[in-house]
Amino acid sequence: MLIDNKTRWFEITAVIITGLFKFIFVNVLELQLLFIIVSIVFWGTYIAYRYTKNSSLLDYWGFTKNNFLKSFKNTGVFALICIVIFITYGIYNQFQVDKLHLLYVLILYPIWGTIQQFMVMSLVLGNLKDMVSAKIPLVILILISSLLFSAVHIPSLTLMLITFILALYYSQLFLKFRNLLPLGLFHGMIGGFYYYYVLNQDPWLDVIRMISGF
Repeated sequence: MLIDNKTRWFEITAVIITGLFKFIFVNVLELQLLFIIVSIVFWGTYIAYRYTKNSSLLDYWGFTKNNFLKSFKNTGVFALICIVIFITYGIYNQFQVDKLHLLYVLILYPIWGTIQQFMVMSLVLGNLKDMVSAKIPLVILILISSLLFSAVHIPSLTLMLITFILALYYSQLFLKFRNLLPLGLFHGMIGGFYYYYVLNQDPWLDVIRMISGF
């Protein structure tokens, strides 16, 4: 895929800036839902714009049906293990989960999960790996991408550890199958169950509060 290094570095920088905005909007201002919406709109627009210039970019980024089932199976097994652990933890601690709210989140959160995977896997890991000037061992690139994804989840050490392990595994799958869709889907599912059964939080209440504010 012929993409100039200037564009690749622009995309990597844009991802880092998005991460910095996360700290401002989520950690400081506590506007998580607004941050998610703005990020989805921005990166969705960027994907659409680049597609109009070069339609083959979607396959390169991993928005493709190629190797979907293979990636789906490998990603799904990992996700199932995580979800079972999360549910067991929540039941043990007698957390009360609104199943309908969880369903809503599981329907919508994979969209955000896909955007996150697009930023980390396609734009950071993919660009670093394919840049002519970046003669760095692949294992280092995977560690850089995984640490970046983990750092975004500061200050929760538990979440940082989970996302670091997730990114390490997802990196292998992305490089092997070059399909982003299962990664985003199961990322959203893992995140949804983690919120309800580990953090004992209901993200859908943020949606309700935002709608009520209009």
